[in-house]
Amino acid sequence: MARALKMSQVCGDPYEVVRLIHVEKPKPGPGEVLVHIMLRTVNPSDLLCVRIGHRPVCEFSGAAYNPGPGTENGVIPGTEGFGLVEEVGEGVTGFSIGQRVVPCLYAKYLSTGTQGAWQDYVVVQEEEVYAISDSISDETAAQLVANPWTAYVLLKTIAAPKGEYVISTAAGSVVGR
Repeated sequence: MARALKMSQVCGDPYEVVRLIHVEKPKPGPGEVLVHIMLRTVNPSDLLCVRIGHRPVCEFSGAAYNPGPGTENGVIPGTEGFGLVEEVGEGVTGFSIGQRVVPCLYAKYLSTGTQGAWQDYVVVQEEEVYAISDSISDETAAQLVANPWTAYVLLKTIAAPKGEYVISTAAGSVVGR
């Protein structure tokens, strides 16, 4: 059995609606990779999805919300994490057992409400997994999906002219570094 933090209802106070449950350890299908999540983040977007639900978050960001199968009974939150390849499905050639990886869960999780990183294992398509160099710490790797995109979107949004300085008040965070 594996562990997961699952929402017991569509939205609410995280202390009231997120519960530890035990689930079957998933198996990868053809073209899929089973990742053992070692570290996961708790991002503001995760807490927002728990508090108000996925549909309003998607509508605010302009994305379509298409609830995935099984979401009517609650979802497993978590937009990003770091892990090790536990098993590969038939036809997977780009990854090996024990390899350090970051599964890209962000878009699928936000748009469907399925398979977040707040669990021991996730199954993702081979093209949704990225190998991580040993020179990158586990803690940094766990934050490589949402935080860099946050910085990128902020810079695009303010449209700073080329060559100009930008001051960040969040310089202590991964976004600021």
